[in-house]
Amino acid sequence: MTRTVLLLSVAVLLSAAPAGAEPLPDLGETLGDLGQSLGTLAGRSDWQAGTGAERRSTNGTHGEGSLHITVERAYAEGMVDDWRLTLMVVRAEINTGFAAGAIGRRPGGGERSSPLAEADVVFPTLTLRQESDDWTTLLRVGTTPLGGAVSARLSGRAELTHYGDDVILGGKVFAEPVVSSMLSYTGMRDPVSGDSWGRVMDMGGGAQAIWLPWPQVGVGLSGEAAALQGEDVKDNTRVSARLDLSYDLKPDGFDHLRVGPFASYARFAHNLSHYTWGHGGYYSPSQDLRQGLALDALTTEGQRWQVEARASVALAQAEEDAAPRFWLGDDAGGQYDASRTDGVNGQVSLRASALLGDHLILSGFSRYQAAPQYTDVAIGAFLTIPFSARGGVFSADLPDSVFTPFR
Repeated sequence: MTRTVLLLSVAVLLSAAPAGAEPLPDLGETLGDLGQSLGTLAGRSDWQAGTGAERRSTNGTHGEGSLHITVERAYAEGMVDDWRLTLMVVRAEINTGFAAGAIGRRPGGGERSSPLAEADVVFPTLTLRQESDDWTTLLRVGTTPLGGAVSARLSGRAELTHYGDDVILGGKVFAEPVVSSMLSYTGMRDPVSGDSWGRVMDMGGGAQAIWLPWPQVGVGLSGEAAALQGEDVKDNTRVSARLDLSYDLKPDGFDHLRVGPFASYARFAHNLSHYTWGHGGYYSPSQDLRQGLALDALTTEGQRWQVEARASVALAQAEEDAAPRFWLGDDAGGQYDASRTDGVNGQVSLRASALLGDHLILSGFSRYQAAPQYTDVAIGAFLTIPFSARGGVFSADLPDSVFTPFR
């Protein structure tokens, strides 16, 4: 019915063209383009379901900053009125390789239990997304991992973005787990007392403004502020800001290909990066300053395949304050020294989707981050089955890690 109405509308417009007006496109060409567009969009509003797996490995200090997570997920997605609903259930195997080390409460007695080296956890998420010409709204609710050493909490995110003629404005609020280590993510068990601590939540908000002063030129400014809280972990706060300048080269076959410089700044009130009682096991510098170059590329929407590539390289200067060995309830442990690191930080990520058949989409992602004394690698692959025949893939089909953004 929709196709018939559109075809009749085109015919009416052609017959109503005034004398002397610019010639309208050939009817056959117009109808062919219209048919191709409808064929590409077909099936986008129907339901689909899928499954897949991902693997993340971080190579910090063995047993502390080291983190290896294998993830399986199942998901279903479809339209409910004008909202796109996504329901996902995730199962994760987490391993750190912990052995005896500087964790928990060491003074005052020997070990009574083994350090918690691994955990099997699950968690659900429900996402709602609504898109219009001028606004995009996203709502997500879930939990921190169920089955960790510390009891789970609700997590969530809400985002609102407005698209103007030359300005894009966005805002967000969030309460999400810090996925830096097993301690920050699921919590750990103290081998001396048998008590558990950790499971840090990052709770705050942020805003973003993108100004488009000239065609292909963009200026972006964003910022965040948040409080971090965990079970028997000292409370913390953080602020961050970033400035981006970009130029869109717009080559054939691309939706966009933007390149340009950026500068970012972040600071935390306290250094809670260690793994003794009261620490959270997450990177928390007193200052992290970076200046570099970024690239963001996306191939054309609606084709049989699509690829997104993002990369950045930056000069970084980071400082971490001295910190008590035990933040809570014990002054006998001394302290960790302050430190400073200068070096080059880099990251590259790829996401891709391909339509293998009218009812089968193969997609995947990979991500690599590197900094002095630190690397983080993730990779994933997924199969999605659209319930209606599809004619192309879109950026909404590109998969994300369940740990995006990496923290």
